[in-house]
Amino acid sequence: MTESDKEAADELCKFFKSVFIEDSESASSETKIQKPKNSALLSPSHCFSHGSVLWKLKGLHSDKSPGPDEVHLMLLKECAQVLAEPLSMIFQQSFQSGCLLADWKSANVVPIFKKGKRGAVSNYRPVS
Repeated sequence: MTESDKEAADELCKFFKSVFIEDSESASSETKIQKPKNSALLSPSHCFSHGSVLWKLKGLHSDKSPGPDEVHLMLLKECAQVLAEPLSMIFQQSFQSGCLLADWKSANVVPIFKKGKRGAVSNYRPVS
C-alpha cells in the first residue's frame, strides 16, 4: 500500500518498466527507422501524399483525448485542409532520411485495472 498518489505512480512506473524491454536507441533524441527489406515497394510520395494525409486527418475520432503534445484531435480534424500539405512533407522527409524524432515516440500511459486485488501493481496494464 502507498500513502500518496506519487508513491502509487512510482510503483506502477517501476512495475511497467520491469516488464518492458527498453531499446537502447530510445534514449537518444533521434531514432533510425528500420526500413522493411521490400521498402522499394513503399513510395513515400504515395504513402504520405497530401490526399492520404488529408484523408487520415479527416478520419480522426475527435472525441478521443489529446496526446502528449496536448493538441486536441478536433483541432487537427478541423484544420486538416491546411495541415495536410506540411505534415505530408514532414512525414516524407522523416521516411526518406530514416530518422524518427524521440518526441514522436512518447505517449501518455494510464494504468487500467485488469482483475484480482486492486492493491497489486501486477493487476494493472498500461494503456496509451
